[in-house]
Amino acid sequence: MAKVFDIQRAIQLLVRALFYYVFFCIVNVQVLFVVMRVPGVDFDGSKAVWANCGVIPVALMVWRLWAERARPLPPLQPWYRGWVLGIAMFGFWSLSYLLIGALVRPERVTQLAFEVDRAIPFDPGWVFVYLCVYPMFLLPFLHDAPPGTHRRLALGYILVLLVAYAVFLSVPVGFARSDMPVGAKQYAVWALGKVHVFDRPWNCLPSTHCAVSLLAGLALWEMGGRIRVWGMATALGIAVSTTLTKQHYVIDVVAGYALALASYWLLRRASDAEQPVRWLRPVVDAARRVLRPD
Repeated sequence: MAKVFDIQRAIQLLVRALFYYVFFCIVNVQVLFVVMRVPGVDFDGSKAVWANCGVIPVALMVWRLWAERARPLPPLQPWYRGWVLGIAMFGFWSLSYLLIGALVRPERVTQLAFEVDRAIPFDPGWVFVYLCVYPMFLLPFLHDAPPGTHRRLALGYILVLLVAYAVFLSVPVGFARSDMPVGAKQYAVWALGKVHVFDRPWNCLPSTHCAVSLLAGLALWEMGGRIRVWGMATALGIAVSTTLTKQHYVIDVVAGYALALASYWLLRRASDAEQPVRWLRPVVDAARRVLRPD
């Protein structure tokens, strides 16, 4: 029994450590974004990235674990509802997104042109907020959650991604890459350049960046506490960043949010409602069987 207890405690500590590491990655990058707005402040990206993604969040993680060493660990949830589920979903998202991007033929890509998009300035400095989506995607799976929240979030991710991928393949929309503005800071240019290497200039409409970040923010909102407001603010900031980095059109953001909200409403309805809307009954019943298999 002692051995089993030790293993469980080690997993509990691992999950808490992962939560604080991912959380402080986001907070550190948010602070970096603010610092980089100060005139004259800049960093060498190839060196600073190790501090921003490694040294600083790890040091803050260790500090929090030490400060909470006497705090009781939360009960260990079944593996498929938490951190393992989150890592699996992150792998699904990243690999499937790259695959869909590779399947789209560039000659089929349509570029949109709206006056509102032309009026939005190109600001590479917002790339630091833009990059927060990756740890934000994973964060809710590492936090204590009401029953069903993690599974509902995973289903929401799958639903919005599958719908978005269908649109990407049938009506691909792209955004022409802009030249870096004169005077842009070196670290921001370096970071956005890395984004451009891995993210093809299509898969724009709807914005999965906005959709998954909003679903993550809504999941954190359900979890309560001080993190709920911060989570929603982070999700909204990510949406703003997609237009200022010229990665998405405004309509992409609207479509991504609409898709996320529709998915969230449907899955909440499947979990809570006794009488689903008639025309949605088959879909809701199928989702309910997944969410409440008993």
